[in-house]
Formats: sequence, structure tokens, C-alpha cells
Amino acid sequence: RMRLDGAWQVRAVACEALVDIATTGDRDAVDVLSRATEHGFFEVRLAAVTALGRIASTGDLEAAMTLVRAVCDDDWRVREAAVEALAKLHVREASCTAEEG
Repeated sequence: RMRLDGAWQVRAVACEALVDIATTGDRDAVDVLSRATEHGFFEVRLAAVTALGRIASTGDLEAAMTLVRAVCDDDWRVREAAVEALAKLHVREASCTAEEG
């Protein structure tokens, strides 16, 4: 449902609300948040990255790759949140070139 609402404020709050209603490792929540990390407004990306760090299970490689991409975000707040979220998932290294090769 989050993707149906055009207001970025609603999407950001929806990301934050998922933390309260989803369980750790909830695949649907992780997928929704992963998509939200690509939103046009940094506030939505920031909320999604922060929530992803709280919902994803330790060692969740799909979530980790989403967060690695977020480390390269245009906004410093999103980058900082992505690094913090990666630390919660116990991912030690991330770079903007991690997917190249």
C-alpha cells in the first residue's frame, strides 16, 4: 500500500511504522523497505534505510546489498544511516564499488 500513496511524508511515516508492526526478518517488510530506499525524496530513503536496519535479520544478504547501495546515496544522512544499519547486520565493509567487477 505504501507505494500507492504519492505523498512522500506518508511514505516516510509508513517506513517508520513498519518497525513497530513487522517482526525481525519479515521478508515482505524488507522488500517494501528495499524498494523505498530508491524513492526520490531523501526523507523517504532515510526512513527506509533506518527501518531496514532494524527489521532485517543479521546476515540478511539481500538487505545488506540494498544498504551497500544506500552507502552511495546523494544525501549524507542516508549514507550515514546506511553505514549504521550495516553495522547492525554485522556487515563490516561496504563501498560504492562493491557490486562492480
